[in-house]
Amino acid sequence: MKLIQALLTESTYSKIKDAFKKAGVTYVGGGSHGVVYNAPNPVPEFGYEPREGYLVKITQDDIEMQAMVKAQGKNFKYLANVGKAVEMEKGGWYQVENLEPLPQEYAQEIKKNVRILDEFFMEGDKSILSNLSPYLQKVFIGARQEMVQAGIDPEDVDMYGDDNNVMATADGQIKLIDY
Repeated sequence: MKLIQALLTESTYSKIKDAFKKAGVTYVGGGSHGVVYNAPNPVPEFGYEPREGYLVKITQDDIEMQAMVKAQGKNFKYLANVGKAVEMEKGGWYQVENLEPLPQEYAQEIKKNVRILDEFFMEGDKSILSNLSPYLQKVFIGARQEMVQAGIDPEDVDMYGDDNNVMATADGQIKLIDY
Protein backbone atom coordinates (compact mmCIF):
# COMPACT_ATOMS: atom_id res chain seq x y z
CA MET A 1 0.00 0.00 0.00
CA LYS A 2 2.82 2.44 0.86
CA LEU A 3 4.44 1.76 -2.54
CA ILE A 4 1.19 2.60 -4.37
CA GLN A 5 0.81 5.77 -2.27
CA ALA A 6 4.44 6.78 -3.00
CA LEU A 7 3.93 6.21 -6.74
CA LEU A 8 0.73 8.30 -6.74
CA THR A 9 2.51 11.05 -4.84
CA GLU A 10 5.48 11.05 -7.22
CA SER A 11 3.17 10.96 -10.21
CA THR A 12 1.12 14.02 -9.09
CA TYR A 13 4.28 15.85 -8.02
CA SER A 14 5.95 15.13 -11.38
CA LYS A 15 2.89 16.27 -13.33
CA ILE A 16 2.80 19.58 -11.46
CA LYS A 17 6.55 20.13 -11.91
CA ASP A 18 6.38 19.23 -15.61
CA ALA A 19 3.52 21.67 -16.23
CA PHE A 20 5.38 24.50 -14.52
CA LYS A 21 8.60 23.69 -16.40
CA LYS A 22 6.70 23.70 -19.69
CA ALA A 23 5.35 27.18 -18.85
CA GLY A 24 8.92 28.45 -18.43
CA VAL A 25 10.29 28.63 -14.91
CA THR A 26 13.64 29.40 -13.33
CA TYR A 27 14.86 27.04 -10.63
CA VAL A 28 15.47 28.85 -7.32
CA GLY A 29 16.05 25.98 -4.87
CA GLY A 30 14.76 22.74 -3.49
CA GLY A 31 14.89 20.19 -0.73
CA SER A 32 13.84 16.66 0.08
CA HIS A 33 10.10 17.31 -0.38
CA GLY A 34 9.85 20.10 -2.90
CA VAL A 35 11.21 22.61 -5.34
CA VAL A 36 10.97 26.41 -5.61
CA TYR A 37 10.68 28.22 -8.94
CA ASN A 38 10.35 31.73 -10.23
CA ALA A 39 7.27 31.16 -12.40
CA PRO A 40 6.44 34.29 -14.44
CA ASN A 41 3.85 32.61 -16.70
CA PRO A 42 0.38 31.17 -15.99
CA VAL A 43 -0.09 27.41 -15.62
CA PRO A 44 -3.84 27.09 -16.34
CA GLU A 45 -4.14 23.32 -15.80
CA PHE A 46 -3.18 23.85 -12.14
CA GLY A 47 -4.87 27.22 -11.61
CA TYR A 48 -1.63 29.19 -11.30
CA GLU A 49 -1.41 32.89 -12.09
CA PRO A 50 1.87 34.72 -11.39
CA ARG A 51 1.94 37.24 -8.55
CA GLU A 52 4.48 40.05 -8.25
CA GLY A 53 7.01 39.46 -5.45
CA TYR A 54 6.17 35.77 -5.04
CA LEU A 55 7.82 32.49 -6.02
CA VAL A 56 6.06 29.15 -6.35
CA LYS A 57 6.85 26.07 -4.27
CA ILE A 58 5.75 22.63 -5.40
CA THR A 59 5.76 20.17 -2.52
CA GLN A 60 5.06 16.52 -1.78
CA ASP A 61 4.66 17.29 1.93
CA ASP A 62 0.96 17.17 2.77
CA ILE A 63 1.49 18.57 6.30
CA GLU A 64 3.33 21.59 4.87
CA MET A 65 0.61 22.01 2.28
CA GLN A 66 -2.16 21.97 4.89
CA ALA A 67 -0.35 24.74 6.78
CA MET A 68 0.07 26.81 3.61
CA VAL A 69 -3.66 26.55 2.84
CA LYS A 70 -4.37 27.97 6.32
CA ALA A 71 -1.76 30.72 5.80
CA GLN A 72 -2.84 31.84 2.33
CA GLY A 73 -3.87 35.44 2.04
CA LYS A 74 -2.88 36.40 5.59
CA ASN A 75 -0.37 39.16 6.24
CA PHE A 76 2.35 37.92 8.59
CA LYS A 77 5.25 39.78 10.14
CA TYR A 78 7.32 36.73 11.18
CA LEU A 79 6.12 34.02 8.77
CA ALA A 80 6.64 34.06 5.00
CA ASN A 81 3.45 35.28 3.38
CA VAL A 82 1.57 32.85 1.18
CA GLY A 83 -0.47 33.93 -1.84
CA LYS A 84 -2.59 31.23 -3.42
CA ALA A 85 -2.22 27.66 -2.13
CA VAL A 86 -3.63 24.68 -4.03
CA GLU A 87 -3.69 21.39 -2.15
CA MET A 88 -3.64 18.26 -4.28
CA GLU A 89 -3.14 14.58 -3.72
CA LYS A 90 -0.19 14.38 -1.28
CA GLY A 91 1.08 17.92 -1.60
CA GLY A 92 0.39 20.69 -4.09
CA TRP A 93 1.74 24.13 -4.87
CA TYR A 94 1.69 27.55 -3.27
CA GLN A 95 2.93 31.06 -3.87
CA VAL A 96 5.45 32.18 -1.29
CA GLU A 97 6.89 35.60 -0.62
CA ASN A 98 10.25 36.03 -2.38
CA LEU A 99 12.79 36.33 0.44
CA GLU A 100 16.59 36.60 0.68
CA PRO A 101 19.28 34.75 2.63
CA LEU A 102 19.81 35.89 6.20
CA PRO A 103 22.64 38.17 7.25
CA GLN A 104 25.52 35.90 8.29
CA GLU A 105 25.45 36.82 12.00
CA TYR A 106 21.80 35.73 12.32
CA ALA A 107 22.30 32.62 10.21
CA GLN A 108 25.15 31.48 12.49
CA GLU A 109 23.19 32.26 15.65
CA ILE A 110 20.21 30.25 14.41
CA LYS A 111 22.34 27.31 13.25
CA LYS A 112 24.09 27.22 16.65
CA ASN A 113 20.72 27.15 18.47
CA VAL A 114 18.64 25.04 16.06
CA ARG A 115 17.84 22.32 18.61
CA ILE A 116 16.64 24.90 21.14
CA LEU A 117 14.48 26.53 18.46
CA ASP A 118 13.03 23.16 17.48
CA GLU A 119 12.21 22.49 21.14
CA PHE A 120 10.66 25.97 21.49
CA PHE A 121 8.27 25.32 18.60
CA MET A 122 7.33 21.97 20.15
CA GLU A 123 6.91 23.19 23.76
CA GLY A 124 6.33 26.95 23.56
CA ASP A 125 8.56 27.68 26.55
CA LYS A 126 10.00 31.19 25.89
CA SER A 127 12.60 30.85 28.65
CA ILE A 128 14.66 28.38 26.60
CA LEU A 129 15.35 31.14 24.04
CA SER A 130 17.58 33.07 26.47
CA ASN A 131 20.73 32.20 24.45
CA LEU A 132 19.35 34.07 21.44
CA SER A 133 19.69 37.79 20.77
CA PRO A 134 16.63 39.81 21.79
CA TYR A 135 15.72 40.38 18.13
CA LEU A 136 15.71 36.64 17.30
CA GLN A 137 13.74 35.90 20.46
CA LYS A 138 11.12 38.40 19.26
CA VAL A 139 11.09 36.83 15.76
CA PHE A 140 10.59 33.25 16.92
CA ILE A 141 8.08 34.08 19.65
CA GLY A 142 6.17 36.15 17.08
CA ALA A 143 6.33 33.39 14.47
CA ARG A 144 4.95 30.83 16.93
CA GLN A 145 2.14 33.20 17.95
CA GLU A 146 1.23 33.86 14.30
CA MET A 147 1.11 30.12 13.62
CA VAL A 148 -1.22 29.49 16.56
CA GLN A 149 -3.48 32.41 15.52
CA ALA A 150 -3.67 30.99 11.97
CA GLY A 151 -4.53 27.49 13.24
CA ILE A 152 -1.15 26.02 12.19
CA ASP A 153 0.46 23.51 14.55
CA PRO A 154 3.87 24.90 15.65
CA GLU A 155 5.07 21.34 16.32
CA ASP A 156 5.26 20.81 12.54
CA VAL A 157 7.94 23.51 12.01
CA ASP A 158 10.99 22.16 10.19
CA MET A 159 14.05 23.98 11.56
CA TYR A 160 16.47 21.58 9.85
CA GLY A 161 16.10 22.64 6.21
CA ASP A 162 18.59 24.65 4.19
CA ASP A 163 19.25 27.97 5.96
CA ASN A 164 17.25 26.47 8.85
CA ASN A 165 14.15 27.52 6.88
CA VAL A 166 14.59 31.13 7.96
CA MET A 167 15.07 34.00 5.48
CA ALA A 168 14.69 37.79 5.34
CA THR A 169 12.79 40.44 3.44
CA ALA A 170 14.71 43.02 1.38
CA ASP A 171 14.53 45.42 4.34
CA GLY A 172 15.95 42.82 6.76
CA GLN A 173 12.80 41.50 8.53
CA ILE A 174 13.51 37.86 9.43
CA LYS A 175 10.76 35.36 8.58
CA LEU A 176 10.20 31.65 9.00
CA ILE A 177 9.57 29.68 5.82
CA ASP A 178 8.39 26.08 5.33
CA TYR A 179 6.24 26.05 8.47
